[in-house]
Amino acid sequence: MTILKVDGLTKEYRNHKVVDEISFSLNKGEIFAFLGRNGAGKSTTINMLTGILKPTRGSIEIFDQPYENLNRIKSRMGVLPDNSNYYNDMTALQHMFFFARIKGFGANKKAMLELLEEVGLGEHANKKVGKFSLGMKKKLGIAQALIGTPELLFLDEPTSTLDIESSIIIRDLIIKWASQGTTVFMTSHNLDEVERVCSRIAILHKGKIEKIGSMKELQQSHDEHVRLKIKYQSNTENEFQLWMNEMNQFAEIAAWNNEWVELNIANEGVIPHIVNGAVRYHLDLFRIEVEHTSLETIFVNHENKD
Repeated sequence: MTILKVDGLTKEYRNHKVVDEISFSLNKGEIFAFLGRNGAGKSTTINMLTGILKPTRGSIEIFDQPYENLNRIKSRMGVLPDNSNYYNDMTALQHMFFFARIKGFGANKKAMLELLEEVGLGEHANKKVGKFSLGMKKKLGIAQALIGTPELLFLDEPTSTLDIESSIIIRDLIIKWASQGTTVFMTSHNLDEVERVCSRIAILHKGKIEKIGSMKELQQSHDEHVRLKIKYQSNTENEFQLWMNEMNQFAEIAAWNNEWVELNIANEGVIPHIVNGAVRYHLDLFRIEVEHTSLETIFVNHENKD
């Protein structure tokens, strides 16, 4: 089921295209990462999708509704902006009541406390936000985005300013929400986090989507080969040499010593041939590691292509 569909979305300021004819769609329960360096157009895109900015041109459909009906469906969406402002003299719980009224939901105290508890602010519900750290304010922003159990969630840098433990908690919550059917559109500079949780990734460069796909698809489009590292033991030098000679049919031998051999292979489909050869020549294999290119490498190489 398609939740969000974007076609040719563009935003111009004085003939400068901040977002340049981007197109993509999101399915129910998908976690979609929207990546790019600062100034690439990520926040501008979110602001258009959530009605803060009006597109210069292009079409947006959310829940099969045209963009003109956005006000009717906003209650089904949740938004965490990158920067949130709060009233220092109001408590976290008072803020939740405030945001619930803005969204058009009843201020149910039990429900608001449960949301604060979910993001790790339960014991701070009655503390004034002026005393909150940046990380605690981020958690409050996530809690308010969850009011009304949104079907589509926009999270702009959801784990920035959070400590490691809190980041892991929020990461696991994102996975849980998606498993329950919530569609998540997120930006993040934490590429390891994106690689762990996102089902698809788009890389935005100078307002254009340059790459889009699953992590596996991005790796396949980027890699000329797969690196294989094998820990082995051979009883004789002759057996090892016979195995090496046979592996030349399937792989490029990059390095080796008396414990490890590193190979470049075209794809993982040749691994059984390599293992069968080791068995045939009486080698013991203790470990096989497939080293795929990380998202960080893909992103950095892509951004430096200019």
